[in-house]
Amino acid sequence: MRRVVALQNCVVYAGGAADRAVIREHELYYEGGGRTPKFNVLLASYETVLRDKALFKSISWETVIVDEAHRMKTAGAVRGQPFISSACCWCLTYP
Repeated sequence: MRRVVALQNCVVYAGGAADRAVIREHELYYEGGGRTPKFNVLLASYETVLRDKALFKSISWETVIVDEAHRMKTAGAVRGQPFISSACCWCLTYP
């Protein structure tokens, strides 16, 4: 993964609420570019995705890779799949 990410613009979406607000403001989208993403890869924990599910639902994902996919299955359909229902070409889950 490190070799693949080295060739991409990778944003680590983590931290407290204030940290994530700064990332949303400066790292996710081009200035004046509307909703055009700056990133090719966005890394976030499962908990952070749940916390900011409105953001993740608003992005038109090409690919979603979910580690700890067993948590999606046990957490329930609504809570466990906060962004999978958005436009996504394909989704890979890893137990």
